[in-house]
Amino acid sequence: MNNIIEASGITKNYKQPNGEALPVLRGIDLEVHAGEMVAVMGPSGCGKSTLLHILGLMAKADGGVLNILGRPVQAMEVAGQNFMRRCHIGFLFQFDSLLEELTVRENLRLRARMKTNDGRGERPFDFAQGVPSGVEGRSRIHDDAIEAWAAKLNIAGKLDAYPRGLSVGECCRANLLKALIGKPKVVFADEPTGNLDAKNAKKLAQEFLEIVSGLESGNSAAPAIILATHNHEIASQANRILLLEDGKLRETKN
Repeated sequence: MNNIIEASGITKNYKQPNGEALPVLRGIDLEVHAGEMVAVMGPSGCGKSTLLHILGLMAKADGGVLNILGRPVQAMEVAGQNFMRRCHIGFLFQFDSLLEELTVRENLRLRARMKTNDGRGERPFDFAQGVPSGVEGRSRIHDDAIEAWAAKLNIAGKLDAYPRGLSVGECCRANLLKALIGKPKVVFADEPTGNLDAKNAKKLAQEFLEIVSGLESGNSAAPAIILATHNHEIASQANRILLLEDGKLRETKN
């Protein structure tokens, strides 16, 4: 089984006002396979978001080894890390990541365009398949896929609305759509249902998993998902549940 994430001995400290170092991650070991969903649970402030940010190349670890898609992160230059994050990693946050100045459709188009440039020219991606397509068909392919996926999430009628005109649930669905553009190899979801009530949180999680499972085709596995959550019901849908305590991960019974 292919490993998407391989982390060994990951550490992270935060410097306190008095100059002392506060250890948050104390040697994290983690492997995540293609198509696998892993839930990370733990009390607020235990380092769940810090861990996801490090694994998603949004923050640097102080120590340890991290490989993504078989490539050692420490050996990558900044440009290589940026390309890896932009083209192979999706992010789904608790808080809205849509740009207020753009409509939902424009936000999604912008994200799709960001996944087309590898530093050597334009590489148009099919929204759902994550493979290059013809330049002439880029806009049509993106728009067709955006319309289709928005319909599945019941926000097709909101594509031309601005984020301020969306409900909390609609914002969550738009952000979910944004995270899955281009079929990333791994999606990091940091408390994605934290702003929703229990009923809507469960519904969004089910929709998310249905869409992700639908991305599996042929020899291509569905994206791996690493989810940080306090919601036990949502975590129970994962293949594995890990508990982050005292800077260490340990597996719990699902």
